[in-house]
Amino acid sequence: MSILKTRIYFCGGAGTNLGSLYGASFEGACFLDSSDANLGDKQITEDRTFLIPNTDGAGGNQAYMMPFARKYADDMLDMFEPGEMNILVCSADGGTGPAIATTLVGKLIEQDCTTVVVMVGGTDTPRRITNTLNTFKNLELRAAKFKRTVATAYVNNTAG
Repeated sequence: MSILKTRIYFCGGAGTNLGSLYGASFEGACFLDSSDANLGDKQITEDRTFLIPNTDGAGGNQAYMMPFARKYADDMLDMFEPGEMNILVCSADGGTGPAIATTLVGKLIEQDCTTVVVMVGGTDTPRRITNTLNTFKNLELRAAKFKRTVATAYVNNTAG
């Protein structure tokens, strides 16, 4: 087990954007995505970043990204070992972030790691509503599978 107290997994574009505001220099911060497009002008070093190979974003399509997230989940956790407390930050309504986060939640609770999910989501389009509902369903499935509560904080992004 890691001696790291807190690991924060910033997943997908929303996670990367929020994480860059928090501070990429925090020892426990890591950024997991499927495209470098979200890194842009952010001060995030390569050693804090895992980009899923052979992808270039999900375009909001969770079903497309889920097999890639599953395939590389162990690699992500090998590169960024869980801490005593693990926080996953993502959108609920996107493609890459929720696919990575829900996959890692399953892996983390299976390892008996303390895990919390922080999500932001939108309800301004049918696709965002569907993605948000699917993200909650995926988290619920993992909770049921491992008979563990998945602590989740959700913020509806009504103000943009």
